[in-house]
Amino acid sequence: MKYLLAIVVMVVSLASYAAEESGKKDPASGFWTCNGIKLHMGVDLVSWQNLDDGDTYVQTEPPSPENDKEISVHGTSYTFASMRNPAVIKFFIVDKSGKKLYLHDDIKFFKLHPCKRDS
Repeated sequence: MKYLLAIVVMVVSLASYAAEESGKKDPASGFWTCNGIKLHMGVDLVSWQNLDDGDTYVQTEPPSPENDKEISVHGTSYTFASMRNPAVIKFFIVDKSGKKLYLHDDIKFFKLHPCKRDS
């Protein structure tokens, strides 16, 4: 019984530690509208959900610095693939301040659509 109680206490303390660590929210997370798509960007920018059709997109590559001269915004680039159809890929850029989000156009890759934060 003592061992069971010790294990329960250990699990609870680890769970609370994990909750504290995951409590660090990225400034670019939240509800956005990008080029007519309503979406919710996850707290850690690892996934986002299209609120119009319910599709979830997950990060396929680690974030990378975006310094291309043909793109007007510099910051961090994120690549996401659809869970319904992995061939559908969306690219986002978070500016250097971390508070503005941009969606790459599907056809004209160097064209960016600024995202508007929803309340």
